[in-house]
Amino acid sequence: MVVLIVAVVAALQFHAVQRYIAAKALSSISEKTHTRIQIGAVAIASTNSVVLQNVFVESRQHDTLLFVQSLAADVNLLGLFSHTIKLKNIRIDSLTSHISRTLPDSSFNFDFILNELGANSTPAVVIPGRSAAQAWDIQVGELNLNGIHVTYDDEVSGLKLRLKLGMLKASIDKFDPDKNQF
Repeated sequence: MVVLIVAVVAALQFHAVQRYIAAKALSSISEKTHTRIQIGAVAIASTNSVVLQNVFVESRQHDTLLFVQSLAADVNLLGLFSHTIKLKNIRIDSLTSHISRTLPDSSFNFDFILNELGANSTPAVVIPGRSAAQAWDIQVGELNLNGIHVTYDDEVSGLKLRLKLGMLKASIDKFDPDKNQF
């Protein structure tokens, strides 16, 4: 098992392998959701850093659901095997997102992604000594946001929000989505 993990980590150091995996994953997701999803570049350095560039997700209305020029995170990838996500530093540059919920169906414009990807989900892998429903331990350190533009139009609640954020640098001491504590 250790040799397999080392081989996978070593293979992920090659940009050709990273591009191949990203292309296969995006092709599968695009096929399931019937929308355009693209990533310009993927860079995984060792087991501690992931950088995505020019990420684009199209809504079914052919609008920009999400565009991120650059998303970089210092993450312990090996921690994923033990249900632990440690994000030491997250940097997002130039993010644009348009979220909407319309009547009469009252669904969000991103619900199709959740529905399509969740419809054919496989059972969770049970790690010895852990339950299948064990919560993930998520730790977030520093967050750097630059050039954020988000619109949120909710016809159901009547809420319309526009966010333009030049720069935000924050340290996150507590991150527990299960208890809504941030």
